[in-house]
Amino acid sequence: MKFYIIIAILSMVAVGQIGCDESKGQSSEADRFFLGLWEGIDPLDGSTVRVSITNLDKDEKIEIAWTESLFTLCEGANGFITSTGTVDENGVINADEMLICFDKEETAEGQASYTPVKDDGLIIVTPKSEPDFPPVILHRVSSSM
Repeated sequence: MKFYIIIAILSMVAVGQIGCDESKGQSSEADRFFLGLWEGIDPLDGSTVRVSITNLDKDEKIEIAWTESLFTLCEGANGFITSTGTVDENGVINADEMLICFDKEETAEGQASYTPVKDDGLIIVTPKSEPDFPPVILHRVSSSM
């Protein structure tokens, strides 16, 4: 009989633990809009843009990985932007970015805002560090949900 009581207690503890983990894993409605794969065209140089937005740790930090067919800031060479950000009270991601130019082995830091246009399923990315650069409009290609 003691064996069954121990099994019942362990089962209740396990169910309670699963419930706690699930609540930690919930992301806000604002986060869910952004998560997925996005594509667009950089109006500055006409390069194709692919952006992956994730929340792998299911916390307040959004992870962003950005690739282009070429980067003007890398003198037309290949590069990669990695960034993290948070969704503010207006539903906008404010991200700190790091551009890595592969051929030149150089990096540059910057900031950008990712503003959703939920009616059209778009994101407008505005580079805060380069105010003369035009915004990039991203279209959802694939959702994480």
